[in-house]
Amino acid sequence: MLRFAGVRQGWMLGRLQDLSDIQWRSFRSGMPILAAFFASFCLFNVSMKQLTKCEQRMHVLSVVGVLFLFAVHGPRTVFLLALVSCYFMISSVVAGKKLCPLWIWTFACVSLVLARLHNGFSLGLFGLNGLDNTLESAQWHITYNLVVLRLISFGMDMHWNKLNLTSRAGKKQYQLDAPRLLPKHRYHAGLFFLYVAYPPLYLTGPIISYDDFAEQFLAIERKGNLSFRFVALYGVRLAFAFFLLEIMTHFFYFNAIAKSGAWKPLYANFSPKEIGLAGFWTLFFMWMKFLCIWRFARFWALVDGIDTVENMRHCLVNNYDIESFWKSWHASYNRWLVRYMYVPLGGRTWRVVNVWPIFTFVALWHDLEVRLLGWAWIICLFVLPEVLVKHWAQHPANSKLKHRWWFSVARGILSSMYISVLMSANLAGFVLGVDGLSHFLRSLFTKDGIPFLLGSYATFYVASQFAYYSRNYRISRPDASSKAVLSRSVS
Repeated sequence: MLRFAGVRQGWMLGRLQDLSDIQWRSFRSGMPILAAFFASFCLFNVSMKQLTKCEQRMHVLSVVGVLFLFAVHGPRTVFLLALVSCYFMISSVVAGKKLCPLWIWTFACVSLVLARLHNGFSLGLFGLNGLDNTLESAQWHITYNLVVLRLISFGMDMHWNKLNLTSRAGKKQYQLDAPRLLPKHRYHAGLFFLYVAYPPLYLTGPIISYDDFAEQFLAIERKGNLSFRFVALYGVRLAFAFFLLEIMTHFFYFNAIAKSGAWKPLYANFSPKEIGLAGFWTLFFMWMKFLCIWRFARFWALVDGIDTVENMRHCLVNNYDIESFWKSWHASYNRWLVRYMYVPLGGRTWRVVNVWPIFTFVALWHDLEVRLLGWAWIICLFVLPEVLVKHWAQHPANSKLKHRWWFSVARGILSSMYISVLMSANLAGFVLGVDGLSHFLRSLFTKDGIPFLLGSYATFYVASQFAYYSRNYRISRPDASSKAVLSRSVS
C-alpha cells in the first residue's frame, strides 16, 4: 500500500486527512493563535480609538506591528526592517522626480530577488550564527513578496501625489481605490510602517493600496458597508468554508498524490482520466485553501474597520476565459497590477504587449521557478486571440449577431477551449510541471484518452453555458445592490 507524506490521522469518522500542503498545514495549526492575536489587536485598536488621538494611535499600532514582525520572523526581522527603512528613505527623496518609478521598481525587485536567492540572509554576517536557528513561525523572505507590493504602492502613491495625480491615467475607469488625493503630510514613517506591518493583512493579504489603507485608517471617508450584520455573516460564511475544506481533506487525497515523489513514476501508468481528475481536484483544493486563508485575513481586517477587495469572487469552475479567471482568483492582486503596471504600461491600448512583462513579473513574484514562467507564458499566448474575439463581438456592428442561434453555440465552443487552456496552464504551473503536462497532453490523443477528451470538452461546454446564464441573470436582476456587487466583481 502506498503511503503519501502529509497524510495523517484526522478527526472526522476515523478517516485519514490530507495535510500534505505545507502552507495549509502551517496556517491550520497556527490559526487559533492568529485568531486570538487578531482579536486582541482589534480590541486594543477599538479602545485606542476611544482614549487617544489618531496620531498617537497610529504610532502605538506601528510599534505593535513591528513587534508582531519579530514574533513571526524572529531575530532575522532586522533584515526586513533594514530593507523597508532604506526603501522609505529612497522613495521619500525621489518621489515626484522623473526617475522615481525606475528607482522604486529597481529597489523593490532587486531586494526581492536577493532575499530569495540568499534565503533571507544570515545573522552570521554579524557573527551571530546561533540566532539563525531561532524558531521562526514564518521566514521573512517568503512573505517579502507581499511586502514588496506594499513598498511599491507607497512609493508610487506618494510620487503621484506630489505630481497631483490620483493614478497614472486620467481616465475615469482607471480611478482605483482611494477616490481623492491624501494630504501630502500623510506619507510619513509612522503610517508607512503600520501599513507594511498591519497584522491582519501582513501574512497573506488581500492587497490594499497605501492611499486606500491610509484613508480608511485616518477615517477621512468611512466606508458605510461595514455593519455588524455584514461582518457577522461574513464570519459565518468563513466558518462554513473552513468546514467544507475539512471535509474535502478527509475524503480526497489528490493533493498528497500530486505532492508525493511517487507521482511522477506512477502517472506513466495512469489513464488520462485519472491524471485529469487528480489534477482537477488538486486545483480545487488550492482554490479552497486560498479562499479560506484570504477570507480569514479579510474578516479580521473588517472587524478592525479596514475593508479590502475580496479575492476568489467566483468558484474555480465558474470561469470561462482568462480575463475573468484572473480578475476573480486573486482579485486584489489584479487590482494592484492594473494600478501600478497595466495602466502605466499603456492600459488597453497596449494590452497584447504589456501582458508579457506583467505575467512574467507575476510568475517571478510567486517564486523563482521555470514551471511558473511556463504557466505565465501559456496564459500570455492565449490572451491575443481572446482580446481579438472579444473586440469583434463587442463591436456595435455585430450587436445583432448575439441574438442568432449559432452565437451561443460558438461562444460555448470557444469558452470550452479556454477552460481547457486555463486547466492546462494551472496544471503546468502548480501540479504536473511542464514535463508532466506534456505527457498528459500526449496521452489525451490515444485510444483511452480521446473519449475522456471529448467528454471533458462536452462538460466544459455545458458548464460555460450555465456560467453565461448565471452572469446574465445577475446583471438583469432589478435590485441595484446585486448590480453593484457584480460591477465590483468584474472591475
